[in-house]
Amino acid sequence: MGWSPSNPVERRLVRVDDDWIAFAADKSARLLYWQVNQQDLPLLHTYFQIQCENASAVIALHSSITSAEITHYPQQLTQELYHFYQQRREPSRQQGINADWQLPEREEKQSPFAYFWQAVTSMMQQHPDIFPALVLVLQPVEVKQPEQLSSILAQLLMHLQAHPQQAASIRMVLYGDQPEWVAEVKQQFPERVQIIQRDYGMQSVPRELIATSSERGASGNFRRLFIELSETLVNNDAARLEKLKAAALQITQSEKWFDQSVVVLLISGAAYLKWQQPDRALHEYQQATEAGKQAVAAQHPAGDKLVANALFGQASVHLSEKAYAKAAACYAEAAQHSALAEDAILTVEAWRMNAFCQQKEGETELQINAGLAALEAGQQLDPATRTASSLPMAAQALLTASAGWHWRRQREQAEQRLHALFGENWQQQLDATTGGNA
Repeated sequence: MGWSPSNPVERRLVRVDDDWIAFAADKSARLLYWQVNQQDLPLLHTYFQIQCENASAVIALHSSITSAEITHYPQQLTQELYHFYQQRREPSRQQGINADWQLPEREEKQSPFAYFWQAVTSMMQQHPDIFPALVLVLQPVEVKQPEQLSSILAQLLMHLQAHPQQAASIRMVLYGDQPEWVAEVKQQFPERVQIIQRDYGMQSVPRELIATSSERGASGNFRRLFIELSETLVNNDAARLEKLKAAALQITQSEKWFDQSVVVLLISGAAYLKWQQPDRALHEYQQATEAGKQAVAAQHPAGDKLVANALFGQASVHLSEKAYAKAAACYAEAAQHSALAEDAILTVEAWRMNAFCQQKEGETELQINAGLAALEAGQQLDPATRTASSLPMAAQALLTASAGWHWRRQREQAEQRLHALFGENWQQQLDATTGGNA
């Protein structure tokens, strides 16, 4: 008897896999756009994460699309592909695989799109046993102008269409909830582009899990309240929010579940911010911060990160009111807690936003100091994450702020740290990632 899914999430993953198999069976399709709603996006993310971990011929590429020049994107993809291989070079050698592939020489006047496909094909030819076919899952961390994707995908498909032998073993996949820009590509390449539109109903999973759960007592009651509380964000029901919040907090406080108190208060803070009630939102986030500090005092492992998230919430309220000095103070405190939590991505973002607020206040020296602190925090990130995080944006803003001669010493510090973070060609890397914009 074969395996059968045992819970609501597994059942949905089976449905996703069925849709994927249907795409794979379409011999002419080279590009899949998988349209789902926001609630279903994590399901596809999980599915492709599993694919990337279990199948060497599925590679997720996260390069951002931030430059006005679309040719920056294939350049970034080429470097990311090479970094993907570099990371696996030594483990492959330990398994007896001759992992000596290098990027091919680029021909004079060769377009970045053609060179990217040349690099892909070269890697596949080097390891035909590992890459008999290849699926590239394009998941850009940031897309400044979504309409640029139409031109980029058209260029990628145009090259594959001109080289059918190369295209036979290559597929591309994107997924999201904004399919408007795909219609143009579909019209241009009707046989090469497939669009799947699905609603997998992930929003119903929590209730389905609770319905099948045998959990009782305080824990079971809290989970049921938490699910109903999350739904108030969609239903815009403030009275119900307050009722459910009070019931949930009564459980978390009596059980001393300070971490869960924070989560409840973060939800209510987000709700009031969405409903444009900043005073109430700020109060909820302040309460969440205090609950997070109680979790820290109780030595909860996630305590400092919870405090940092609550302080980000406070800062978002201040930003909505253009109270930049107050927001800056929240971000600075958040950076301290995220550093203690060893969350370098959050620490970089906290200092970047602190610098942004200091800029709005006209405090250039404080802005530069915050930018330098962001670079220092970035040293804790691995090279791929440095590029994919908000670190390049923080760096470009710092370089702009420290351009004057009287900031020469700080500028030298910044350039030294950037050299350590991104290597000798750090300026080119920043320009390619951010489009040269702070």
